[in-house]
Amino acid sequence: MNNHSLSIAYHKWATLKVVGHILTLPKEIHKQEIISVFPSLFDTLLHMIEVDELWLSRIKNREISINENNTIEQLFENYEALLNEYEQLGHDVLDQLVTYKSSEGIAHENTYYEIIQHVVNHGTYHRGNISAMLRQLGNKTVSTDYIYFLRERQE
Repeated sequence: MNNHSLSIAYHKWATLKVVGHILTLPKEIHKQEIISVFPSLFDTLLHMIEVDELWLSRIKNREISINENNTIEQLFENYEALLNEYEQLGHDVLDQLVTYKSSEGIAHENTYYEIIQHVVNHGTYHRGNISAMLRQLGNKTVSTDYIYFLRERQE
């Protein structure tokens, strides 16, 4: 497995592990407001899927898909489908440039690989936010450290 595949597999594993854990918690905490980077667990996850969808739309040069994410369950299903699309990206295009416009309308170019690394790092940052939010709400979190992902793959 190459670095691209491993990075995406890790991002998928860690993200779905976090969302799956949140699904096991009482529903009232999904949208409970707290002081954090985003006002709730749901809002943080929604931001994550929206950003992953934005980058995939840039990579595939397509319009952003609008998904109904009114519940954590819907978000989980939509996120899993989106992450499956990332896994299907070809390895032969990693060095190819993707030309896109930023949210501010400025033209940029990055390789597929650079974008994938950004998506994975962005996810890691927000999974950390979610861990802190869960602790604030008096709940346990799940470990999504990369080394645990690697160990699980070896079993």
